[in-house]
Amino acid sequence: MSGRNLELLTEILNTPEEIQQSVARGLITQDAARRIARLPLEQQQELAHDVGEWLEDAKTNDGLAYRVDRLVKSFLAKADRAGKGPKRPAKKRATVKQYLAAMERNAATLQHIFVEKPALWSRHGPRLKRVHERQAQLIEKMESTNGE
Repeated sequence: MSGRNLELLTEILNTPEEIQQSVARGLITQDAARRIARLPLEQQQELAHDVGEWLEDAKTNDGLAYRVDRLVKSFLAKADRAGKGPKRPAKKRATVKQYLAAMERNAATLQHIFVEKPALWSRHGPRLKRVHERQAQLIEKMESTNGE
């Protein structure tokens, strides 16, 4: 599982319990649950209250999925119209300093992995060499540009 997917699933865990149960039962999509997670807490709780009442009343999922889906869509549409809809978190821009720090950490990790499991080198070694060559070309280009 990618780090991004794990991050998205973690967003769902920050929603009220009723929303999480609805996702587990297949009544609310993960995408809708992530949108709900980005709403202000008061709005999340309001929607969770409505969904919770339906979950208690329903013995089966027959027709419930459709009703919950309609409720969530209308709620999110209303929040969007009011200008209080979910906002995507701003993407962090990696700086050169952060990139270099990550490269140093990754180099140490790769060294450890390839020492522990040399069979991985045959599978990933050629790709790692290509990445290293591209980095060397970039460094060479930057050095020649700075010299002018």
